[in-house]
Amino acid sequence: MSKNRGKELAYTELNIFCEQMSMILKSGISVYEGIYILNGEATTEFEKEVFSNITKEMDQDVNFPDALLSTEVFPKYMIDMVNIGEASGRLDDVLEQLSYYYSREEKIKQAIKHAVSYPITMVIMMLIVVSVLIVKVLPTFNTVFIQLGSELTGFSKTVMDMGLLLTQYSGVILITTVVLSVVVIWMMKSKPGKKCLHKMKSKFFLTRKLSEQIATARFAGGMSLMLASGLDTDQSLEMAQMLIDDDAMQLKVKKCREYIDDGQGFGEAITQSGIFTGIYSRMLLVGFKTGSTDEVMRNIAKRQEEDIDGRLS
Repeated sequence: MSKNRGKELAYTELNIFCEQMSMILKSGISVYEGIYILNGEATTEFEKEVFSNITKEMDQDVNFPDALLSTEVFPKYMIDMVNIGEASGRLDDVLEQLSYYYSREEKIKQAIKHAVSYPITMVIMMLIVVSVLIVKVLPTFNTVFIQLGSELTGFSKTVMDMGLLLTQYSGVILITTVVLSVVVIWMMKSKPGKKCLHKMKSKFFLTRKLSEQIATARFAGGMSLMLASGLDTDQSLEMAQMLIDDDAMQLKVKKCREYIDDGQGFGEAITQSGIFTGIYSRMLLVGFKTGSTDEVMRNIAKRQEEDIDGRLS
């Protein structure tokens, strides 16, 4: 763990914490003792501060979920799931599923970052090379041509004039580039910026399909976790709707809940709302009838992740 207090932990940090706590609970050690053990193994001041805060809260008879909430570094979704795990007596299983969930989210995040960073780097390098050719090389060739009694004409002359124009307004271009860089960094770091960036990705024609697949994978993974934790389908859908940040998927989940309220079965409502289609829809209908909906959701999430990896590659 390496973030400042008041900021939610990264997916990797949440994955490690949930995995460690799950192993501790499965070995028969209590939650309080587990946090005490993690505190003793903490390697940074921040980790010690977080674990110490949790133990202090639990010393005052505060339950584990509320103790996590007091640190202000754990996401609401995780705290809600831990609360469910405690109430159902399956906290170790819930933490294990949360560990897998955050591991998958980190994998998707890194895959997107790698897929985007390479072409952006190549485009920037290309622009730098082209700019040098336009601003430095072409004027030199033009000077040589003039000395020989001629000069650049046609397309070459137009490109060179563009280079001279770029040189003349280089200060403005530099300031504009800096401003755009600051805006991009803000969009990548701040919550409002991330939300805006996500909306852009969900509507841009080159990334729209990928955004839909990621939302579907997150929905299936979240539903699998919640159903396996003992929640019924309506409660699971309610929490899934809060978990998903894709507007189109949220609308589909809302429609699905409305269909269920109107008396339709879970499988039929999922299909009619358009959340799943084709083979996934059939898998879910069979899973619902056989009582293995959580396993089917897990398999759907896995297949979606494989499709996402292929599309990103």
